[in-house]
Amino acid sequence: MSTEPSVVRLGDLAHTRSGDKGDGSNIGVVARNPQAFELLRDHLTPEVVADYLRGLGVGAVQRFELPNLLAFNFVVEHALGGGASRSLRLDSQGKALGTALLELKLKTGAESTTMSQELVKTETDGPVAVVTLARPEKRNALSRSLLARLRDELDRIETATHVRAVVLTGEGKAFCSGMDLKEAAADDSTEAENAGVAAMREFADLIRRLHTLPQPVIAAVNGDALAGGAGLMTACDVAVAAERARIGYPEVLRGLAPVVVMHDLWSIVGSRRARQLLLSGEPITAEEALRWGLVNRITPDDGCLAAAVELGKRYAHGAPRAQATIKQLLDGIADGSADLRGAAAVSAAMRGSEEALEGMRAFLEKRPPRWTT
Repeated sequence: MSTEPSVVRLGDLAHTRSGDKGDGSNIGVVARNPQAFELLRDHLTPEVVADYLRGLGVGAVQRFELPNLLAFNFVVEHALGGGASRSLRLDSQGKALGTALLELKLKTGAESTTMSQELVKTETDGPVAVVTLARPEKRNALSRSLLARLRDELDRIETATHVRAVVLTGEGKAFCSGMDLKEAAADDSTEAENAGVAAMREFADLIRRLHTLPQPVIAAVNGDALAGGAGLMTACDVAVAAERARIGYPEVLRGLAPVVVMHDLWSIVGSRRARQLLLSGEPITAEEALRWGLVNRITPDDGCLAAAVELGKRYAHGAPRAQATIKQLLDGIADGSADLRGAAAVSAAMRGSEEALEGMRAFLEKRPPRWTT
């Protein structure tokens, strides 16, 4: 098997803090660790930032280093379009620019992409690309960085003509535990709220990306697939599950609703079973998931990935354009063109509610939630 590198997304290496003053904006870029700071020192130059923001009509960009804080301050002139601000506290434009900057892709070469790549690992086995979520210590929870890396990897795979099938799996004992609630509940600032909205949009776009990928996608459910992890599984074309796997949607127990993935679940199992899973929050076993049609096959715990790869090799015998057309037509029959971004907006609004905050706090503090009615 061979591993292929890609570029690094700035948001994988740093976060931003921003403010407006005068007719300009200050964008603070804070590296996640010393290694990332050194990488950004070499590659996140004022010229790179200016070129990335040029389409927004901003002026010159200056960079100031703050090594004690592992940070850089970028001063962006004429960012307010002729307006003016007296204080760094009035920072709506700066926040918008800082959020936009997180999506910048830094071309740093194969050696420097390892920090980003460790979130998602891709290996090839003949015509099959095996894409592995690689946060085993977090049960492969979907952070914003992981979402972006996975989306980037699927975009790259789409144009890889030698890849005829994709297997999506998780590292360790879990397939995916869903969205990273610790990241979501980190703070309740406006910036964190905006980041939560962006994360749900990214998740919706990722689900849609799995639908539209021309190659068949097989979920190798090596362990628990919960919440957004169950959503990833149902967005795949086929699912092979290990005996130990459980599938569930516990969002209702956290004051949330799995709005983005409801459509896929309902189209597979129907209304009654979807209501049981979504309203109870209780997971079902792999055996029951097989009876319901949520998964196509069950394997011993240590044979899940091999079975999925073997299935992918069998799919590789099919005509690629015919397979892409079949996926597109099936998606249309199931009304897969549903407004997932609209669903993401509903989900994001719920994430900022008092009920959701209580649900997430209770989950992180390992206690029963105290609901108010």
